[in-house]
Amino acid sequence: MGWWQELRRRGAVDPGKLIHGAGDWLPEAETPPELRIAPLVHPLRYDIVVRMRLFEAYAVDRDRFRRDPAAFVERARGHDYRVWFERVMLVRRAEFVARHAGTTESIFAETVRGAAALYESIAETGFDPKQPVVLFTGRRILPADSGAVSAERYFPGDGCHRLACLMALGCTTLPRGRYRLKRFDRLQPLDNTRLLRNNLDLDWPASVLPGA
Repeated sequence: MGWWQELRRRGAVDPGKLIHGAGDWLPEAETPPELRIAPLVHPLRYDIVVRMRLFEAYAVDRDRFRRDPAAFVERARGHDYRVWFERVMLVRRAEFVARHAGTTESIFAETVRGAAALYESIAETGFDPKQPVVLFTGRRILPADSGAVSAERYFPGDGCHRLACLMALGCTTLPRGRYRLKRFDRLQPLDNTRLLRNNLDLDWPASVLPGA
C-alpha cells in the first residue's frame, strides 16, 4: 500500500493527541442537517485553506497537469502546500513518516499526485459518501493544543483534503451524508494555524473563506 492510500485509510490526525475519554459516532438523526464550512476552518485550521488553494491552482491548469502529473508536483513545490507538508504533515505524522520506506521527496510527490487524483474523482463523479469528512465534537471543548480558545463546537478530524477540495469546487456547507460526527467526553482541537504562523502570511479574516 502506498503512502497516500495508507494515509487515507488511517486518517491524517492522531486521535490520541486530541481525545480524552471514549468517543461515539452520533446517529445521523442527531447531527445538524447542514454545517457551514467556514467556522470549521477559521481560525485554527489555516492548513485546510492552503490545501484548498492547491486544488484551485490545479483547476486553473487542469488539462496540462492531467497530461503531465510531474508538472503539478513541481508546481506544488513552490506553493504554500510545501510549507504545509513540512510544517504540519511531517510534524503531526512524524512517527508514521518514520515507518514509511519512502524518502521525504517521494512521500511529497505521492501526496501531491493523490491530491490531484482526489480532485479528478470529485470533479468528475461527485463526492463519495462512503468517504465522508469526519468531524469531532465534545461534551466539553478544551483549549486547542496551542492554548487558543474556540467558541465552535465542531472541528475537522479526518478527510481534510476532501474538505479542501469541496471548498475549491465552491461548496460552502457540509450537508448530512458528506460528514460523520464523532463525539468525545473532552476534545482538544488541533491548532495547525500555529504551526504555519512563522512561515506564511496568516493575516486572514474569516471573510477570505467561501461562504463566510
